[in-house]
Amino acid sequence: MESTSAQVKPMLMVSLCCGFPKIMCVVYIVLWSYKVSAVPIWYIFMIAPEVMMWAFLPCLVGVFVEIIKYEIDNIKCILSNELIETTNGCHREQREQFLRYIQLRPFSYSVWRLLRVDGALPAALLALLSTYLIVIIQFTELYE
Repeated sequence: MESTSAQVKPMLMVSLCCGFPKIMCVVYIVLWSYKVSAVPIWYIFMIAPEVMMWAFLPCLVGVFVEIIKYEIDNIKCILSNELIETTNGCHREQREQFLRYIQLRPFSYSVWRLLRVDGALPAALLALLSTYLIVIIQFTELYE
């Protein structure tokens, strides 16, 4: 897991750092071209898959992390039920230890302790995108 994580974290960070400006530029160009030259509406639908691809790629890791957290919660539930039903002392002690371990060290994924990757990542990226898009529109006086 550590060797995979060492390769995934830089790729995720590069994807986020490069994807965000790309999305900002594409959305701004679409808004600008729609205002200046009255681009047909089909152009927006044609460029939308590219924007969604650049937006969804960094968010997929957050979705997978949430799936893993859900499976860990299922494991906790199954172990708790097994703990109630088990009378064997050795197996009971092992299950209790594992449950304590899971509770003390919950699963989380972060990129270099800088960026937490979880289900809130897509919402955070959308908030960042909308905030800076509004700032760029105001500075360039696209809509007066």
